[in-house]
Amino acid sequence: MPERSWRWSYRVHFPSDSMTSLDWGMELWNWDVALYESADGIVEALDRRLARTGRPYHDDSILAEATMTLLTDVIDAAGGVESAYNRICEALARTQDSYDKSSANFPRPPAGETFGFSDLALEDAWYALEDLLTWTPPARRPAPA
Repeated sequence: MPERSWRWSYRVHFPSDSMTSLDWGMELWNWDVALYESADGIVEALDRRLARTGRPYHDDSILAEATMTLLTDVIDAAGGVESAYNRICEALARTQDSYDKSSANFPRPPAGETFGFSDLALEDAWYALEDLLTWTPPARRPAPA
């Protein structure tokens, strides 16, 4: 886990300034259970699970299930972005170094012409870029008026 993500995760679960973690309780979330797209699935799962105990579920149970990992999910995604960014920077630096070493042995191409270059570090950079795009959420567009 990248250092910054680890520090945030630790801060969420073991805060130094309060008696409880940052994601404890439901004070941070919207209380309208109908707004959570996963509410119906959670109700079904709670029905099955709680039917064995004879206890009914209530909106607080649904809300807890829908939101209990949201803050850590955001931190994990930020860690994925940070990790991918670090890997792409390292891979591009290795690629540049490899290019500098190999191009010293070849004459410069005439003006307007290019030559190809391939290196395993380029492949590493490509996969890091894919990871970066995977961990980065799409931009939200405003709803049409």
